[in-house]
Amino acid sequence: GGCLVHLAGVPAAAPLKALCAMPFPASVKNLLAATGKWTSFFGDSVLLEQFLHMNSLLAPQCPTDLQAATSSMDPGVYFQAAVPEYLTLCDSEGRCTFNELPCLHFSRPFDCPQNSLIPCGHNAHRECSVQEWEQLVQRVADPGVARAFTFHWVPKRVGGFDAEEPLWPTAMPGSGKQPPPGPTLSQKFAVGKPDYIIMNNCLHTYPYSFNLPEPLWQQHLGDFLGMVSWNIKSLKAAGFTGGFQFQTCTKLDCNATQYAYIAQSGGEAICRRKNKELSAVKTAQIQMITELGLSVMDAFSITGQYPDKTSDGLHPCFIRPCSWTPQTVARDRQQDVASAQYTRLRGKLQADETAYQTGLQFYQQQARLGPSSDLAIEAQFLGQEFALVQSEAQQVSMLFQQVPHSPYARNNEGLCMPFFDSWSAQLQDAAMTKKFSSSLLDMGAPLPVIRVAAPVES
Repeated sequence: GGCLVHLAGVPAAAPLKALCAMPFPASVKNLLAATGKWTSFFGDSVLLEQFLHMNSLLAPQCPTDLQAATSSMDPGVYFQAAVPEYLTLCDSEGRCTFNELPCLHFSRPFDCPQNSLIPCGHNAHRECSVQEWEQLVQRVADPGVARAFTFHWVPKRVGGFDAEEPLWPTAMPGSGKQPPPGPTLSQKFAVGKPDYIIMNNCLHTYPYSFNLPEPLWQQHLGDFLGMVSWNIKSLKAAGFTGGFQFQTCTKLDCNATQYAYIAQSGGEAICRRKNKELSAVKTAQIQMITELGLSVMDAFSITGQYPDKTSDGLHPCFIRPCSWTPQTVARDRQQDVASAQYTRLRGKLQADETAYQTGLQFYQQQARLGPSSDLAIEAQFLGQEFALVQSEAQQVSMLFQQVPHSPYARNNEGLCMPFFDSWSAQLQDAAMTKKFSSSLLDMGAPLPVIRVAAPVES
């Protein structure tokens, strides 16, 4: 009752007794209430940051030996250090714990197409066994758990198909050999499966190709859509029948002055060309997912409504794992104080350096005219100014070490709340939560005919 919502097609979960009283936005409460006991996120770093943002609102307790804390804060590289898979468990009183998972449950290591420009990074972690999946299922099924949320690193295809995807022949890097077989999706889902899945798939599978001629571009788009549909169909083939939502490609924030990523990736002109292509790709994604009878969220349009609000031009937000703990919050506040002091003192240093250089030039001009008592006074004044500048420069240098200088060093909520609001709006509409029942989701079903105009440079 109250703020709790239940959707048709999603298994009912035990109510969170404290949910209505929690200081969460209504959209977060609806997400918690509407998606069943176990919600899984299958995707890349864009969806991972949304998952971590949700956790920052839940503020779960964190392990003391968090592996992600030792890795780079840049979302483009930190997955190489810590396994980007997580489990959050909440009891009926809303008390939650955040856990790192030791392996990849649905991504094969080095799962790379043989003849493609798609980069193969971020998949070097080992694959989980069926036994490890069973242990995860048991933790979720514990009677004391009222809600469970998992993030699974699936930037390309859902690994562990029961049959090889025909458009994606793979090989181990540098060897030309097929990866060793691993557990199939059906083996894992036979043990247990989520009630609700939120999935995205974009740039790890779709490299920019706006320079291709129209026929080749359409073929490239068709291959990508076939890959995405294979991911979705594999879930049904493995026995998944719960609620589902797909999230489209997001829009890049083309501000090269504000975002180093944009400046280093070709600048604003290239960024705008990329966005034209991403707009076409998301239109195709929406058409295909709708044809398959499933729910889709237009993340591209949401991003476009809030210019200059992303964390780095690519990710809608950036939240560090366990950055919501009291210790981390206190450290961030100390950094805020140091940052303010650094900005103020750096400005004063620049002004004092300018005053010193002006005085020095005047002194040198007067010295060329011959000695005088005024020169002695001026020399004494310059000495004091020089000592002040040196002292301020030392303080600025010390403060520099205490101040974060990367866009990934601090949390940035960015656009994650608008994304949550959109999720909530769709979740409250029972018609938007559709089960995997359509025959179009069968592995043998043909892909819906999708054709959108290729991006044309204006």
